[in-house]
Amino acid sequence: MVNYQEIYNNRKVFGGEPDRLESIEYSKYTWAPAMLQRMKDNHWLPEEVPLMDKDKSSFRELPEHMKRAFELNLARVYFTDGTQITNLGENLIPHLTANCLKQIAQRQEAEERNHTDSYLYIAMNVLDDPISIQTRYLWDEELQEVLKLLDRTLGLLFHGLNKFEQRAVQIHINRILEGLIFYWNFAFFYKLNYDTKKFSGTTTQISYINKDEKTHLDFWSLVFHEHCLERNVDKDKIKPFIENITKDAVWYESAFAHYSNNNECGFTNTEISQFIEYRADKLLIDIGYEPIYQASNPFDWFNQYAPEHSDVQKVISTFTDKSTNYQHKIITPNDLKGKFTW
Repeated sequence: MVNYQEIYNNRKVFGGEPDRLESIEYSKYTWAPAMLQRMKDNHWLPEEVPLMDKDKSSFRELPEHMKRAFELNLARVYFTDGTQITNLGENLIPHLTANCLKQIAQRQEAEERNHTDSYLYIAMNVLDDPISIQTRYLWDEELQEVLKLLDRTLGLLFHGLNKFEQRAVQIHINRILEGLIFYWNFAFFYKLNYDTKKFSGTTTQISYINKDEKTHLDFWSLVFHEHCLERNVDKDKIKPFIENITKDAVWYESAFAHYSNNNECGFTNTEISQFIEYRADKLLIDIGYEPIYQASNPFDWFNQYAPEHSDVQKVISTFTDKSTNYQHKIITPNDLKGKFTW
């Protein structure tokens, strides 16, 4: 007779025994059902967002340097979301062995495809040359370079680490994609709305995407903690890899942001770098490391567009708070009573 209790309790994030039980309700990862439900509740489609006609007329009124920045930032997020889809589909989802977590990651992959559709929808309804965000990669050397750097980062191998330690670093690289790489681009569009009180349709789409990305970041932060707990990953051993990759990401993200801003879009390069450093520090804090930059958010208007998920932050704190001893939920026979009759 199959012991379902044992199957659920023995699951591992990575490298566990595969099973065919798809239920997410009975999970030792107590936060997983609520995470999936939040993703379902947040479901949206680009064509549901109104006011795009007004955005088109507002775009035509922009000075040329702002049109350039608008198109460049839109192209950046479009191509980076494509990279994110590839990373999920090739480097992470196939290796998840806890089905409840795989369900969430697969839903994320679908949401990332919705994001690329959204960026194209903005281009088709706002830009004078909608194809420009897809063709810009062919000739914009700075855009080419930042995307190549990202691809190289995703393909890194970390010598001296075992397979579970390597996996922990790979999770963090994905967290950088979720929680740092897009954020200057988001800030540009929010500031455009904040300053002009226009571009409501574009800003709404970006805020929906940002909300999804924050959920994805919360998910992978929790996966990181669960994986390290299950596999006894030495976080001090992987710390230099985590910090160096984060520093590299800050460097090339800042370089691209300065290029797209070009000292013409209402930001200083110092503010931009500080904002990116602030995002990097938060990534480190949420997985139990000290911040590198000690940076604060220079954009006090940003959080009105993208508030934090306080409920998930409480769960994350159960891992990062040294006074809290996090334990997996143990599935008991009472949890499964009457659920499996075959």
